[in-house]
Amino acid sequence: TGFRHVEPTKYEARFFEFKKVARRVQIKQIALRRKFLNSGDVFILDLGRDVYQWNGSESSKDERFRAAQFCQQLESERAGKSKAHTVEEGALSEEHPFMVALKIEDGDFPEDEGEVLD
Repeated sequence: TGFRHVEPTKYEARFFEFKKVARRVQIKQIALRRKFLNSGDVFILDLGRDVYQWNGSESSKDERFRAAQFCQQLESERAGKSKAHTVEEGALSEEHPFMVALKIEDGDFPEDEGEVLD
């Protein structure tokens, strides 16, 4: 046909840890692994159209605030084509998209401890 087929933008899943170090919140991109989740930090799972902010039960208000800013920035960069969701530790079922995305086999990714972004 005379119409040009346009592929939707593809996003590779990314996983970020927000950790308070001294008086600063450090952002680190880490491997997509459930074993990295801990109650003291905040994590963001970027799946492209959906961005999930997982708040650990012992995370600080500074970590939560910085992660929320990061989510807003992603939404803004994607011109409203993505939606941020905030979830609390212990409030998710195993079928929730956040938990399903973290069920990837250990052999799928290198044993990388991550890269500090901020």
